[in-house]
Amino acid sequence: MNTHRNRKEQERLKEIAAHFSMREGFEPRLEKYRFAVLREHVPRGRILEVGCAEGLMTEKLASHAEHITALDGSPSFIARAKRLGLRNVDFRCQLFEEFRTKEKFDCVVLLNILEHVQN
Repeated sequence: MNTHRNRKEQERLKEIAAHFSMREGFEPRLEKYRFAVLREHVPRGRILEVGCAEGLMTEKLASHAEHITALDGSPSFIARAKRLGLRNVDFRCQLFEEFRTKEKFDCVVLLNILEHVQN
């Protein structure tokens, strides 16, 4: 695990969160169609959502899933997501490279994440 690279990514996420929202502009419309596709393929069980941002997709998935563990590396995004008050979601502020668990998931959802992968 490269902690220097992870710190750089956390700083980059901090900058992104300062001026970006999935709830503004074209993003909410796009998310509506993403969910329409996901709903057909995502089981109703336990979901790991990587890169949840402020929880727009998480909110949609929560109505469909038994439980969601939602990760994002931005403390600002996670704080906004937690304000949604979703009872079946555990929001965690972590980079996915650092996430460790013994928990089993029925599905992993990764949206808008590839641009954050260094290697």
